Amino acid sequence: MTSITVPISFKQEGYIKSLIKYGFARTKASVLRRILDKFSEDEAINAVYESQKEARKGNLLSGDLRELVKTIK
Repeated sequence: MTSITVPISFKQEGYIKSLIKYGFARTKASVLRRILDKFSEDEAINAVYESQKEARKGNLLSGDLRELVKTIK
């Protein structure tokens, strides 16, 4: 595991402290880890939704995956 130091505003710190106070997490670090995990999950879900929207529009790829990957590079 690695550590990072990031300056945050007083408002952000207050929000983190309130999350600890109300039981979201036990420490500042665990609050930030949970928030990052949630953000990561949300991004994955959004990627699926975007893919579904593109598929409904007819924007699909077909063919040999190896050849398709070459066109992206």
